[in-house]
Amino acid sequence: MNNLNYSEKYRKLIAETLTVNVSGSLETTKEQRYIIGSAILDDQTRQKLLEILKLPSMFTSEHNQAIWQTIIFMYRNGMPIEKITLDRELKKIDKIKFDLSIYDDSLVKYNPDVAINEANLLYAEYCVRNIKTKTKNIYKSLDSISIKDLQKLLINQMTDIEELTKMLPQKNKSNDEIFEEASKNIENPVNIIPFPIQSLNLASGGMTVGHTTTIAARTGHGKTTLTINLIDGWLKQGHTIRLYQREQKAHEIIQACILINTDVDRERIRKKTINNDDKLKIAKAIKEMKPFYENLTIIDDVDNMEDTITDIVSCVNKPSIIIDDFIQLVKPSNERASRRFEIEDIMKSYHWLQKRYKFSTVAISQLSRAVESRQFDNEPRLSDIAESSIIEQLSENVILLWWDYKFNGAKSEYDKNQIKAIFGKTRFGITGYKMLTMNEKTGRIS
Repeated sequence: MNNLNYSEKYRKLIAETLTVNVSGSLETTKEQRYIIGSAILDDQTRQKLLEILKLPSMFTSEHNQAIWQTIIFMYRNGMPIEKITLDRELKKIDKIKFDLSIYDDSLVKYNPDVAINEANLLYAEYCVRNIKTKTKNIYKSLDSISIKDLQKLLINQMTDIEELTKMLPQKNKSNDEIFEEASKNIENPVNIIPFPIQSLNLASGGMTVGHTTTIAARTGHGKTTLTINLIDGWLKQGHTIRLYQREQKAHEIIQACILINTDVDRERIRKKTINNDDKLKIAKAIKEMKPFYENLTIIDDVDNMEDTITDIVSCVNKPSIIIDDFIQLVKPSNERASRRFEIEDIMKSYHWLQKRYKFSTVAISQLSRAVESRQFDNEPRLSDIAESSIIEQLSENVILLWWDYKFNGAKSEYDKNQIKAIFGKTRFGITGYKMLTMNEKTGRIS
């Protein structure tokens, strides 16, 4: 038996979790008694109930809240949960008397399915209470609240509403409907977005709606240039794109897009030596590009995930592709002890948003310095991605870029305009590499 000496710590935990009103009512409903009685009685049902009811505040009486907090504490600490052991732990809580016999009466005809159903209903009631409370708070503070605080309140509100929506009755499709839908998608796939660069498409089979493709490279190895080319190609395929640009300004991105549609040398732009012929070519490119680029939205003034989520959820015309350049610069919604866990939160946010709103995500990522510090074989590998494990896990494609000539100079076995696209992971293709050729003058990649 796990005999922990945690009396003071435990009392503090209970005090923080509950606002105990000694004179308050300890009345409890029959349904809530049934849930707690089931958790005491059966290990398997208890685990399912704890997954649904994660907070003591989901119960409506202080009595039940204190018992549920104790069950959570014992479960997390690997302590056996039975009526006797639970009663012993509850006696450590001052000011409240607990009578566990009232939970026996509700289990004359024990049925785990009934307990699960009651827990779901209690969770739904909790969501409704939260929505009501937060709506009142939003209304009361509208005159004085800051935009940032209002965004936080609205995100929390949307989360509760979405959780409640999941619990509404769903229309189940028949097998015939499912087979018909699958047959149509085989004949004319609608959930695949091809890469506009053919070599990438051949290697991976394109991107799947609801999944993430990660493009990673060291600074200066072509990840932004490749992104520019992909944006241009996808817009001309008719896709709607939302680009969260964490490094550069919107006009810099558009400028690069213009230049890949001309044969104007980028160096002349930097040196301010463009001539009248260049200006005519640029004007022509802009005129041809504008109809396609109506479907591009660039957000260059958002540095955190909270505002990013708000923007995605609230935008009227949902994109088919979202690009985040780049994810290591994103501030998470919640600060965590380790940057690895913060990146995990960011990737998971995109994972669920893209499934909910049916878009594909392209995550632009930085590689660690390990690439350059290795004595031999400097080509990048999956483990070189900063915070690699979660990025690899939640990506269907991981493309690592390596511009060998830029690193090795004249010693390189490749031409100066060749960039290697290494497929470290591809769900529907074959791992390996494809050579990309870049027009150094304009930045066009083929």
